[in-house]
Amino acid sequence: MLMTIYLNQQAIQTDISSSLFHLHAQLSLPNQGCVFSLNGQVVPRSEWQHTKLNSGDEISLFQAIAGG
Repeated sequence: MLMTIYLNQQAIQTDISSSLFHLHAQLSLPNQGCVFSLNGQVVPRSEWQHTKLNSGDEISLFQAIAGG
């Protein structure tokens, strides 16, 4: 069963049992340089696997950009 969450203000569908860890994998993001904010609170990487998502959650994704 799917639910709707909002990633950077865009509605996306994900499984109702998803966690931030699963979302990271679903989006095929790099292992380093990603930060998630869930409903306005930054979630440490060490908590991604245990942070369950709920329908309507607002998630912001920030990615580090290398440059010079």
